[in-house]
Amino acid sequence: MVTHPRPVEAYPAEVTSLLGELEPAITAAFPALPNARWVAFRLLQGDQRITAAVRDGDLGQQHGEPGRTAASVELTTALLATVDRLRWRLPATFHDRLTEGLYARAQATAARVELRGLRRAGFDLDRTLDRLLTSRVLGFPVMLLMLTAVFLATIAGANVPRPCWPTCWSTSCTRCSRAAPWRSARRGGW
Repeated sequence: MVTHPRPVEAYPAEVTSLLGELEPAITAAFPALPNARWVAFRLLQGDQRITAAVRDGDLGQQHGEPGRTAASVELTTALLATVDRLRWRLPATFHDRLTEGLYARAQATAARVELRGLRRAGFDLDRTLDRLLTSRVLGFPVMLLMLTAVFLATIAGANVPRPCWPTCWSTSCTRCSRAAPWRSARRGGW
């Protein structure tokens, strides 16, 4: 299964610049990491699990990769020092502004799928017909009317010889010199 998560574009400007400074350091320490921006954001937020994974060198490791090297220890130590330095530059209202941005994005998404016009009023042709034809007041009369039409078509069709079916229902029949049953009713027949 493939997912396509939408990246958060609601970061405040100060946070975006800090993420831009931190991403190259993360990419240098963990070059195989698929989403350095997410890791940078989690490190700026102070996520202890991500910090421990960076400190232990487990963050970018896959199965079968070699363990830590001396260079990676130096890079991860420098990375954590950079994170601590940048975290002090975050605004005090960082979490509030981030939450406001996320709610604004959710509100924009909800506005795109909100029902407006006739759909908001609840007018849907198939639902309206369903409600009328299955109601207690109109359901039985409509059903009886349809059954009566089928019954009359069956009786009228029984009086017409088989070879004349296609023509007798639309025009006068030349084979049996009969008119359609409902036409002969005007002339005193049927």
